[in-house]
Amino acid sequence: VTVDADVLQADGGTRCAAINGGMGALVKLLRHLVFEHLIPDLPVIEYIAAVSIGIKNKELLVDLNYEEDSNADADINIVSSEKGNVIEVQAFAEERSIPRELFNRAVEIGIEKNFEIIQKIKKALEM
Repeated sequence: VTVDADVLQADGGTRCAAINGGMGALVKLLRHLVFEHLIPDLPVIEYIAAVSIGIKNKELLVDLNYEEDSNADADINIVSSEKGNVIEVQAFAEERSIPRELFNRAVEIGIEKNFEIIQKIKKALEM
């Protein structure tokens, strides 16, 4: 299954929000297909999530809003799974290069935050 989200105006984490919403929509769809007896059982699902991490003056910012995104020295989007596997890292050094240690820390924080987002997606789906 491929979930495709066309983001027409992307800024401040819009792509990440689309991925997180798509994950929730996929699970709801699969549950509905089981309910309607169109598939026998819910397949094994490895949840994913995405978060944007910004760097401004060597400080890491999580889940940037528009203003933070517009003024960041770097913007890093991290998509990872509930197992901690990295699916995608998209990084742009806007104003200055990113020191390797800071980049590695940004990816670590992104994976940690994605664990939190996945738990929130799962909780929302319980409703």
